[in-house]
Amino acid sequence: MMSTPDQRGRFILLLFVISSFPSFFRTAGAGDEKAVQNEQVVKANPAPDPILPEKMRMRRVISIANSRIELVPVDWNDDELDEDSRHLTHFRLADESFFQLVFGKAVNADDARAQAAGALRERISVIDQICGLTDSQIRKLEIAGRGDIKRLLDLVEKERQKFENHLASDVNFEQIMALERDLLNATGPLCQKFHSDIYDSESMFAKTLRQVLTHEQVPGVQSNEPVLQVQPESPTSGPAVRASGPRKWGRVGRKTGIGFGKKITIHLNDKRIVVDNKQHVLTVARADSTDEVIDQVLASVDTVADSWGEPPSNFYWAPAVQFIVYPRGDANYSALQKVLEQTWGVTSTVEYAAERKDRKAAIPD
Repeated sequence: MMSTPDQRGRFILLLFVISSFPSFFRTAGAGDEKAVQNEQVVKANPAPDPILPEKMRMRRVISIANSRIELVPVDWNDDELDEDSRHLTHFRLADESFFQLVFGKAVNADDARAQAAGALRERISVIDQICGLTDSQIRKLEIAGRGDIKRLLDLVEKERQKFENHLASDVNFEQIMALERDLLNATGPLCQKFHSDIYDSESMFAKTLRQVLTHEQVPGVQSNEPVLQVQPESPTSGPAVRASGPRKWGRVGRKTGIGFGKKITIHLNDKRIVVDNKQHVLTVARADSTDEVIDQVLASVDTVADSWGEPPSNFYWAPAVQFIVYPRGDANYSALQKVLEQTWGVTSTVEYAAERKDRKAAIPD
């Protein structure tokens, strides 16, 4: 059976990390220097530097998202400082600290590039095992992936440069707090991109993958089971970027990192929802809340996935839902589609019964 562009476009490569954005900080002074205005800001030992003048022999360390971030002194003779500020010690963010917030253990762009290149090779290897890629297809995916990596690293460098002139005084608590806030706003999306979304649906890698795979190589296309999902490990460090990911439905084996798609059809109108061709018929009452309806449908989908038995080795079941919407079923469809796709990473398509040729626009009994 020939696949449609929509079926071929359902390849979703999802990298999810589960953590949070806990943030606290502290700064320090040397000797009997006056502490700044907060109990969390404590004194720390100075880091002497024989090259710098006496006034510059101090550094500050703050902790953001469980990472120790270093602020390095700025030359107090810098022409950019006004006369009133020259007697204060000013700090800017150390370059390696910005990279640490974005990349985690990789503390510079070269290390991050090597880390991302290794992940790219693993990703292509997984797809090769499933689809049987040709040498030409592998080369095209490698080129596209390296292009995505370069674009991200260029964006990281652009954001890092914005902090070169972002100064904070050692006696101004509000400036330190503003620096922390700006850092989280700048590095959070970059960290998510690096650890989770380099190869999202709009990446060159994803677009190239959709272009190079043949009909025979797409898992499940001939049986209308269109999903391939990759779920990697969470990063070991760095700010949290996402707390949700693809749900593993039905029976789950060990070392399951790849979703194997199977189709489920959901018929619905305003009063009934039929899951998997009459196997589960749910009646929607006016008193039922939207959350209650969603919970019932999720339970039915999970039961259907469980009936499929054990997934193939190294895979987990990834339902691909086809909605058939009948008159007055739009509200139920919108609520279910949003939860399934945005919360649980389930792909879906929709067809309106009234537009189906030679078919009755009535929900199955």
